[in-house]
Amino acid sequence: MKKFNQFFAEKAVLGLIEFFDVDGDKIKGNNRTKVVVLYRSFFIKFVYDELKVTYKKIGAFLNKNHATLINNVLKLNEVLEQHPEINKQYEQYKTDLL
Repeated sequence: MKKFNQFFAEKAVLGLIEFFDVDGDKIKGNNRTKVVVLYRSFFIKFVYDELKVTYKKIGAFLNKNHATLINNVLKLNEVLEQHPEINKQYEQYKTDLL
């Protein structure tokens, strides 16, 4: 498992800011609007799946409980299966960062 790297986490947040034109403070904050929650979930899924960072470490970075992150990703996986256009957005975000 890769060691958590603040640089890569920040790069993933910057990718969200650039790709989706969303405020980075909202991603790391407590904003619960639908679009911010979706993009925050993109970030969590990407960092967990691609960078192999634990939910506990991602939670510390976002100042969130790891169980909240797990729940976000489970819900996101359902959304990605049901909405091809959102899945396409996630895949584009992931491709741009890799």
